[in-house]
Amino acid sequence: MQANQFVALSFLTALVSLSVINSSQEAFQPIHSISSIDHTIKDKTAEDLQALVKCEMDSSLILSQAIKSVKNHAVKQQLLEFKHGCELRIKELEVLLDKLGLNIPSRTKDATSYLMQGFVAVRGLTGDKGVLKALRLNEKIVLNIYGRALENDLPDNIRPIIQSVYDNTKRHIQYVEDKLNIKAV
Repeated sequence: MQANQFVALSFLTALVSLSVINSSQEAFQPIHSISSIDHTIKDKTAEDLQALVKCEMDSSLILSQAIKSVKNHAVKQQLLEFKHGCELRIKELEVLLDKLGLNIPSRTKDATSYLMQGFVAVRGLTGDKGVLKALRLNEKIVLNIYGRALENDLPDNIRPIIQSVYDNTKRHIQYVEDKLNIKAV
């Protein structure tokens, strides 16, 4: 890796770390006031659901960048499957939000989206392992967000959905870490 690539990578890593710290402390803000929501759903659950949709939208963008950057065909195929699952989760969560009378977050990019996409692109300059390391970071962020949601008092019809994605994200992390332990990715 050339010195200027190393400096850019170090800078982006620091920015992503700061962004992750800020987003994990503040979480995502609700999209609108929650006045039409079913009384059995608490405001925190509504915020969590909206944050999870936004998280999945960001993950889809990041996976798109990773798919463009990765060279290994088998890894690319697995990432395509991850992206497909991500899109299905977005639709599932959007339907749930709609049934609850909540606004669905738009697919616009925010600062964190741009930062993580750029992080994956720059890590891609270091090869497939760099892309996988960036994905591992993203998956850990996703795991953290879903984990925080599971700590809340969720309705019985919502908890299994969140738990399923949490468990699936753990499998994604395991896949990425397995690939990182293999010398020839």
